[in-house]
Amino acid sequence: RGKAPSPEDEACADYIEHLVTGKPYDHVAAMERIVFHESAKKFIMGTKPYLPREDPIFCLQRDVFDFVIIAEKRGGLLEAKMVRGQK
Repeated sequence: RGKAPSPEDEACADYIEHLVTGKPYDHVAAMERIVFHESAKKFIMGTKPYLPREDPIFCLQRDVFDFVIIAEKRGGLLEAKMVRGQK
């Protein structure tokens, strides 16, 4: 868990808000904030095996994958599961 809000998480929330409410969202500005932030550099440097170098690249894309990740509370913990889209 980070000590401060990360721009990729904030941009994700902004994008979801845009999809739900229609509130304006500037994807290019969000990408710029994310790419040049210290948290993205931790991934790009590739010095920690649990931080995949390609993660920022995938996270900056929209509608690339045919699944969503749903998190549910189970026994006091959050369980994440992948749900594939309908074809």
